[in-house]
Amino acid sequence: QISSGIGLNLVSELVKWHKGKIEVVSDANKGTTFTVLLSMDSKTYSNEEIQLLPKKTKIPNKNLFTEPGLVESKNINLKEPAQKTVMIVEDNHQLANYLLSLLREQYHTLLAYDGAQALDILDKTSVDIIISDIMMPHINGISLCEEIKTNILTSHIPFIILTAKANHESKIQGLKVKADDYIVKPFDNEELLLKVHNLLDHSEKIANILSKKNTIKPDDIDVSSVDKAFLQQVIDIVTENIPNESFTVEDLAAEIGLSRSQLHRKLNGLIRQSPNYIIRNMRLERARGLLQKNAGTVSEIAFMTGFNTVNYFSKCFKDAYGYAPSEVKRISH
Repeated sequence: QISSGIGLNLVSELVKWHKGKIEVVSDANKGTTFTVLLSMDSKTYSNEEIQLLPKKTKIPNKNLFTEPGLVESKNINLKEPAQKTVMIVEDNHQLANYLLSLLREQYHTLLAYDGAQALDILDKTSVDIIISDIMMPHINGISLCEEIKTNILTSHIPFIILTAKANHESKIQGLKVKADDYIVKPFDNEELLLKVHNLLDHSEKIANILSKKNTIKPDDIDVSSVDKAFLQQVIDIVTENIPNESFTVEDLAAEIGLSRSQLHRKLNGLIRQSPNYIIRNMRLERARGLLQKNAGTVSEIAFMTGFNTVNYFSKCFKDAYGYAPSEVKRISH
């Protein structure tokens, strides 16, 4: 079995905290002996250190071989506006179960034991954030992050790299593949939970800002260049087809090169809007602009912007803006 590397790192950190030292004796083809030396003299520690009590932590699930995929979660909505889905990618079963025990009460949880399993799950399921170990068989954390951040279907998903390597080179590797954050093992539970919450909160704020705007401007949104290019492509295709009443979500998806369900999952994950909503909203915005310019009657503008009937156009318009199309001139003045 491939080692996760966490054991030696934990021992090293714990010995440092207790003002001790480690001695190693290794003979080729014979074996290696590690000796941990800790002081029993209370004078080794300051009064503050002696009084410091360890934080209580949850006991991980005793089942060390949880099946990858959807893990049962308690339906408790604590701090998030809606329960999100966290994917844990970790080949060490003990640590994977510990992470599950830490996250499952606040979030839906998904589990993969390597990058290949993670990609397979992402083909079928929507995920809001990923926490991945860096050292794994098949596809490691760095390669997984790169794959996710360069794939248009998943590029919007926040990615946290979890590693026993605290060196500068490992952090640079993570930054190069656009990882959103970095946590070194052994980690503090509160730090991990806060980083997950903050990244999810950031994504939700972007979506809330967009939901209050009538138009989407990719350059005004704090998203990756891949996602900006994707949004601009959506806007350009819809803009070109606004007069075409037969233009559908399937047509939009086909021009982008995605299936209808993939397009819906991407837009909902990125900006919490459906393709249908975007198409209708962009048509209404064009119609309102034309009405303000007195470019035609309500009926003419309805057909110019791809609506089949005037009644349906008027209903959609009033639902969006709170007044009828015939009132645009009065409202504008």
